[in-house]
Amino acid sequence: MQNRLIRRGVLAVFVAGLLTVAASAPASAACLSKAETRSLVSSGAVLRLAALRGKIKDEIVNARLCERNGHFFYRVTVLDANGAVSRLRFDAKTGARLGGK
Repeated sequence: MQNRLIRRGVLAVFVAGLLTVAASAPASAACLSKAETRSLVSSGAVLRLAALRGKIKDEIVNARLCERNGHFFYRVTVLDANGAVSRLRFDAKTGARLGGK
């Protein structure tokens, strides 16, 4: 129980830091709204997030469909068993893991 509270506290600090960085950094990728994401998934243009769950072993705390230069990718924030937070990227059409941030 205490580990869970600590992980949630770490996550809250991390999210606050991300919001601060996001507000000051130039936007290099645009993330889509839920309605836009549903539309693209329904049309078959991108995979459902559920298709990636088997590739992600850690707890998903946030996931967004984003677009950069006409390329769609899922930006997934995960929390591992040790409380470490990581951000992963996956190609939204193939499900392949992408490198970098």
